[in-house]
Amino acid sequence: MRWTGAGFIGTLMGVGTARYLPTEVFRGILALLGALFISVAISDAAEDYLGNKDDQRIVIDEWVGYLASVILLPKTPLVLLSGFILFRIVDTLKPIGINAFAKLPGGWGVVMDDFVGGLLVNVCLRGLLYLV
Repeated sequence: MRWTGAGFIGTLMGVGTARYLPTEVFRGILALLGALFISVAISDAAEDYLGNKDDQRIVIDEWVGYLASVILLPKTPLVLLSGFILFRIVDTLKPIGINAFAKLPGGWGVVMDDFVGGLLVNVCLRGLLYLV
């Protein structure tokens, strides 16, 4: 895999839009699920258009992955920055078998490894916030 920095840009888009995530649990989950389904649909169409499986020009997966990283957490600069750094690490390393989700068909394979990675980061951030 060639590193282009596109994932970095996609994650920055997440940072720019995270403040618009609802803070109420039900609405926050609905917003995240909506972003997930939109990302899958766009990624699926982009794969068809670009003719490549998980083309590096598709960055909406990093966007929704980052949103999963910070959903229902305080939108403080420290949390947003920590989420950014941890998500980039998880997105690059794909620990604990997260890369297996990339084998799903179409847009699901593009998005789910980043989405699950984002959920992992969210759990880690919650643990860190609990300790602090």
